[in-house]
Amino acid sequence: MKAYLLKSIKSITHCLLLVSSLTCYAKESWVIVSNVNAPKARTLHTTVWTRERMIVWGGGPGNVPFFNTGGMYDPSADAWNPISVQNAPGTRSFHTAVWTGNRMIVWGGYNGKNTLNTGGTYDPITNTWSPMSIQNAPETRSFHTAVWTGNRMIVWGGYNGKNTLNTGGMYDPITNTWSPISIQNAPKARGASTVVWTGDRMIIWGGHNTPSSPLRSGGIYDPATDTWESMANYNLLEPRSNHTAVWIGDRMIIWGGQNTTSPSLNSGGMYIYNN
Repeated sequence: MKAYLLKSIKSITHCLLLVSSLTCYAKESWVIVSNVNAPKARTLHTTVWTRERMIVWGGGPGNVPFFNTGGMYDPSADAWNPISVQNAPGTRSFHTAVWTGNRMIVWGGYNGKNTLNTGGTYDPITNTWSPMSIQNAPETRSFHTAVWTGNRMIVWGGYNGKNTLNTGGMYDPITNTWSPISIQNAPKARGASTVVWTGDRMIIWGGHNTPSSPLRSGGIYDPATDTWESMANYNLLEPRSNHTAVWIGDRMIIWGGQNTTSPSLNSGGMYIYNN
């Protein structure tokens, strides 16, 4: 009976070991996150997960001025710690952030006046920032995508303040160097698209060429050969931008977003890819 009760309790609760006590919560429940020492209120920021902490950075209070501040949240302790601003990138929103396994890389975005092609790498262990080279970096942009391949960050597409782009670059944080991406057979220029990493390829889909021209096309990029291949397109999905995408091992799932006829969508689709 005792063993059965223990098994039953484990099936309906989750326990959080805090600094001072063991706190248990009912399964399927919500828990309010502490706001003690939390960063200032903001939107259009980025977050990454380090496997131990969530790092929040950038964004703004809904309009300019934007921030170059952030914080780290430890869910096991329900506690926030500030992020150093010494040598941090300049204020921005509409940027991207990726987690490399030991660093957060922030790049691009908009500072209220101009689009940017600058960034920085953040080490949460030492709470320090390192600048990124701008030599051979892609042109300034916001509303772009970024993905981590395991050894490089790939940025692509976006908006440079005048036009949408179909260009990008690869950044190697070990050597602090950029390499351009081929535009031969690249997808149409766009912003507000999605990106997933399959394990060896990057898949771009959707977005808009202009705010009035959402897309239902994409492309598949192989960084090992610096080549693009087209995606099968059977016009099954409505064109859209500002949607979401995830990779589940053998397919990409697209959901939500908006287009010129619908301010918000509750439809989606799966793209099966076996290279």
